[in-house]
Parts: sequence; structure tokens; C-alpha cells
Amino acid sequence: MFSLPLPSQLAHAFPFLSNKPIHLSIYVSKLTSHPSSLVPSIQIGINLTSPQYHGLYHSHTTPSHPADIPSVLSRALAAGVRKFLVTGSDLEESKHAIAIAKRFPDLCYATVGVHPCSAGQFEDAERRETGGAELMLGELEAAWDLELMEIFKEFLEILQPHLPRLPQRGIIHSFTGTLDEARSLMSHGFSIGVNGCSLKAAENLAVVGAIPLEKMMLETDGPWCEIRASHAGFGFLKGGSEEKWASVKKERWEKGKMVKGRNEPCMIERVARVVSGVKGMSVEEVADHAWRNSVAMFGFEDPVPKISPAALSSAQEEKDEAEAKWER
Repeated sequence: MFSLPLPSQLAHAFPFLSNKPIHLSIYVSKLTSHPSSLVPSIQIGINLTSPQYHGLYHSHTTPSHPADIPSVLSRALAAGVRKFLVTGSDLEESKHAIAIAKRFPDLCYATVGVHPCSAGQFEDAERRETGGAELMLGELEAAWDLELMEIFKEFLEILQPHLPRLPQRGIIHSFTGTLDEARSLMSHGFSIGVNGCSLKAAENLAVVGAIPLEKMMLETDGPWCEIRASHAGFGFLKGGSEEKWASVKKERWEKGKMVKGRNEPCMIERVARVVSGVKGMSVEEVADHAWRNSVAMFGFEDPVPKISPAALSSAQEEKDEAEAKWER
């Protein structure tokens, strides 16, 4: 654990964090059925605050289906996911992430962050306590319209004075940069987060293949960044076992089924399969390294949740839906 002065906007919106020890997870983005239940994992980046998990797509105001976060979490638990870091990238999303962490304690953890486009939300933010939800600082994205290496250069210059106080450094999630960029970040002690967006092109696969497992963590970044048939990494999924869960179009949503085109945390095993194929090693070895790296980074003393998939059954969703109406 360590302390780090919060950006002024975050300190104003969440003053109770100013003197609270926190874990730091840094996220920088570029602008411009395998037996997965046997492979435990920690979901380091999942956007459960997304309207898609509440049935809303493409800015529509009429839901295509009911909110189904309990089902999403249940499938992930069955796939071996043990903890979820829920991303907050503006004021409202951060409050929503905190609410989700409170609804699912010991399972979901909130990250409070701000995208540059939403920084203004924090200037006149209402002061609000978290109610005991565990928080981490997250989703701090580069806002400069520069080449990625220049972004990383300025990013590191900003953090340089604080590095002695950041023994765990942080994670550069959803990494799509070059090998030189990855090496530069790793040389400063940062870890690299890999998801479907990191596995799109042959160049991406070459970078992932060169990243040491000791510096890698896995994520889905759902509902986005799914591994699609057009991606270079998809070839490593061919010939494997079938997916455990059926998927349907959002208009034909059914309880217990996934939504086509909407990525979920249970799909983290697919990321592990592609990485294992690229590196020529077992899925278990890749997942084990990612598991241990995530546990060490976030200090989870007891990574096994005190909740089972059965406790998140569809029968509970109506109650959760009623409690969550204000969040939407």
C-alpha cells in the first residue's frame, strides 16, 4: 500500500480519498469450451457501468433487454474469474462503479478515474462518501494528439517524481503499442494489460509474444475489445473447444445467454488461449502468471470470493434490477 496525491479534480470530487492509502493502476490509451473453470483469473478491467450491461445500445433510451449484471458475473465466476476491477472514467461512472462494488462486496472493486473529455465534471462535483466500497485509482488517459511514443514520454515525465512512492508502479491496460514502447514502460516497472484489442494484427501478436509473462496481466475490457474472426489472434482459437455459453442477438435476449457483439469477463479465457498460442505454452501457465501478477499488484489477501455463481442466479436479478434503477 502507498499514498499518492490525487489530481485536483479527483481530490475535489472524492475528498475522502486524499488521505487514504490506495492502490494505483495507471491506464493509458492511444487516441486517433476449454476447461476455463480450472484456470482462475482476476479481471483487471471491466466496464460494468456501460449501458450495454443494462440493455441500452447505441445511445438508445429504450432497453433491448433487462439489466443482467448478475448473469454476467455468474458466467465469469463459472469461468474462473475471482475478482473484478470495475472501471470508472468520469464522475458519474465512478459513482456507478462504487455502487456496483457495494452491491457485490468482496467480488467487485471500484476504480475512480477521469477521461480528459470528462474532467470538467469534477470541478463542481458533489462530495460523496463511498460507503465502504474498496477503491483504486484508475483510467487516467492521455489527452494529447501526438504520436504514442510522445504520449508515453510525457506520461513518464509526469510520473517520474512519484515513482519512488509507487513500488508497484501500475498497469498500462489495453496495450496496442510497439515493442519499444512496451520495453520502455516495463523498464520503469510498469506491467502490461492484454485484451482483444492487443491481439488484432500480426504486429500486435509479435509484441505480445515478446512481453515477459512476469509483466503481463489479462483483461477483457468488456463490453468492448472482443476477439473477432477478423483479428489475427482469432486463428489461435480455431480447433479449440466450443464456447460454454450460447449467444443471441440483443433483440432476442434470454436469461443465461450472452449477447452477440457484447464482450464479457467470462471471455478472459479466450485472451489467455491466444496468448498461450502466441507464446507456445499452455493456457494454464499463461493464466497462472497473470493470476499471480494481479494478486501481487492489487494486494488481494484472499483472492477467492465468498460468493458462488448460484448466489448470482437469474432469480436474484429482479431484486438487483429494482435496486439498480437509480444507477441508470
